[in-house]
Amino acid sequence: MNDVSDTMPFSGSEHLMTFITSVKKTFQRKPRVLVTRSFKKTNFNKLDQDFSSKDWEQTLEEKSCTSVMLDSFNFKAMEIIHQHSTIIKRKLKSRIVPWFNKQVVDSIKIRDQLHSQFLRF
Repeated sequence: MNDVSDTMPFSGSEHLMTFITSVKKTFQRKPRVLVTRSFKKTNFNKLDQDFSSKDWEQTLEEKSCTSVMLDSFNFKAMEIIHQHSTIIKRKLKSRIVPWFNKQVVDSIKIRDQLHSQFLRF
């Protein structure tokens, strides 16, 4: 959509009134997405069995450097965890601010309850 400008006669005057119509462009911020792992449906007994059945010594003996061993361990452990739990994505509806914690939320709830009690009387 383009902006439109034009002139039109103004009653009672020799001057022309100039006007512009434009479309208001709103900027919509992309929602932040939090990627987490859901353990609600995880069978921890099977997860424990898979971790126990893995030959960790063989995985770690093949490597010479400790950082390579750690990377290898993390890779194998994450493979097992990926099998048993799902990754979920959640949209964050508002900004995360560090000072807005549970204590502040509880205070807001108490304030609202007291306000509603006051209005009833």
